[in-house]
Amino acid sequence: MAPNSRRVRANPVCDRSLPNSPLARKAANSFHQKRSGDVFLVLMPYSVPVSGPANTSQGTPWNYDAQVPLVFWGGAFKPGFYAKACQPIDMAATLAAILGLPQPSGTEATPLASALK
Repeated sequence: MAPNSRRVRANPVCDRSLPNSPLARKAANSFHQKRSGDVFLVLMPYSVPVSGPANTSQGTPWNYDAQVPLVFWGGAFKPGFYAKACQPIDMAATLAAILGLPQPSGTEATPLASALK
């Protein structure tokens, strides 16, 4: 295994041995059949894949790196602060609900109904 790595997996869609865990779901949701590589590497928390005094990365599956404020603005939303946990994939489901479109196929997303008028 690579230094500072927690998991090394083959392509998440082809690797049927993925456990049922939040980390495995994040790996599977990050996968795109045409654009993703054959190996999915998960580094240990707070590790970066490069060395040097000013290097950093983004997009790790760890909560400290995956929490992003989500702001909706406009007439379709109720003003307020909502502390409900959500995932980036929930944004597409929420926007589809506002536009009256069907939910994206195969999605595990949930529209953020509490913020909708």
